[in-house]
Amino acid sequence: MSIRKIVICGFGAALTFLLTVFIVLPIPAMGYVNFGDSMILLFATIVNPAAAAFIGGVGSALADVYLGYSQYAIFTLIIKGAEGLIAAYLFHALPKKIRIVAFLAGALIMIGGYYITDVILIGDFIAVLPAVQGNLVQGGSCFVFACIAYQPFLRISKQQVQLFKE
Repeated sequence: MSIRKIVICGFGAALTFLLTVFIVLPIPAMGYVNFGDSMILLFATIVNPAAAAFIGGVGSALADVYLGYSQYAIFTLIIKGAEGLIAAYLFHALPKKIRIVAFLAGALIMIGGYYITDVILIGDFIAVLPAVQGNLVQGGSCFVFACIAYQPFLRISKQQVQLFKE
């Protein structure tokens, strides 16, 4: 793996961490929305699936530890890693016209993954349903943001790649 790819992965994980921890919008009775998932989805457009899994899993798991949700860190590593992996795989495999499906798939993996996690941690299929609402808002918000930011993100990333080559 080249130094450039390592730097991009580290930068992606750091941005995912920062947007999870510091850009937070509270939602009454449902927790909060952060934009870490948006970074996972956006970086999935420029890196391979393994790198996207690293960016999503590591950046988000570190945010869980930092925020005091250590009980979720391993689950987050797996869920957000899968989100990045599947989003990147689909994005690069699908025709241009329907690549947005990759973002949707990533958001759905996150929502389903945290439902299963909450069932494991709490032990009740029904009691965890209110958390699904919050995750739907989280996934939906990040899906919309990734769709809006996709074109500008690609332009910026192409410019930065050119800087690395000089």
